[in-house]
Amino acid sequence: MYSHILEWVLHKYVLHIPTIIISPLFYYTLIICAIRYFKIHKKSHLDVGWCKDHLPWHYDHHMGKNQDANWGVTTDWIDRLLGTRIKYF
Repeated sequence: MYSHILEWVLHKYVLHIPTIIISPLFYYTLIICAIRYFKIHKKSHLDVGWCKDHLPWHYDHHMGKNQDANWGVTTDWIDRLLGTRIKYF
């Protein structure tokens, strides 16, 4: 189901391997953030009630009138910063 996403993530990890030499902390933070993103995104699509309660901006992205808004998945701060947060529900 998520094999294409897993393949994408693995390619990103491989591409970022040289950053281990410069900053191991940056590399491992990148990995943790990517895993967190995919877990939260998957849960939001599998449990719509949980998504509506915990990630209303992501719920609005899919269920609202304008799907070109509310791009943040794990947080809405980027949408507030860029002015793309539109509350529907």
